[in-house]
Amino acid sequence: MKFKIDIPPKYQAQVRGRSAFRYFLGLFSRNCRGLIYFLRCRRARVHKATVGHSVVLSAAVAKAANHNLECGNDCSISGRLDFRQKIRIGDHVNIGEGSLVIREQHDVDSDDFRRTGKPLEIGSYVWIAPHSIILPRCTRIGRGAVIGAGAVVAGDVPDMAVMGGNPARILRNRKCVNDNMVVSSLRSGDLRYYREARKP
Repeated sequence: MKFKIDIPPKYQAQVRGRSAFRYFLGLFSRNCRGLIYFLRCRRARVHKATVGHSVVLSAAVAKAANHNLECGNDCSISGRLDFRQKIRIGDHVNIGEGSLVIREQHDVDSDDFRRTGKPLEIGSYVWIAPHSIILPRCTRIGRGAVIGAGAVVAGDVPDMAVMGGNPARILRNRKCVNDNMVVSSLRSGDLRYYREARKP
């Protein structure tokens, strides 16, 4: 399947401004990393996960992924995600190292200690910083929201909210999202962008 690529002008200018040597050096390193990311995404897709293009998955996420993962484009997903319930992730989402997304828990008031769980929807342009925890009561993280490092989220998060603390609360509202951000480039997962940016 062929995807349309919208390359940010600033990114394109940076790539075109490189010497031929520096460009091919970058291309070589991206091809090596690109192969690793391709194989991880393929592993997730084999287990029925839906994964968009230019997605960077950690080895642990790729191994655990199943039909309950729906991930958009240009995402960088690390940490530990609980795929016992559906997790829908938008575009340009960054989930940091050491973060934990829990989807099921035990009902402490039931006589049989039954498990309960709900799906989670993560909007586009969300940043979940390292070592944050998303508890099962959270079913939606709105577009452009930021979950601060070490935050413990126990409820739904509105669009553009910056959350922090335990339990997490709204610290302020985010002013804008970067529509030109290529999240996967943060971890050299931008091979397709890099190649296209050099073309006239």
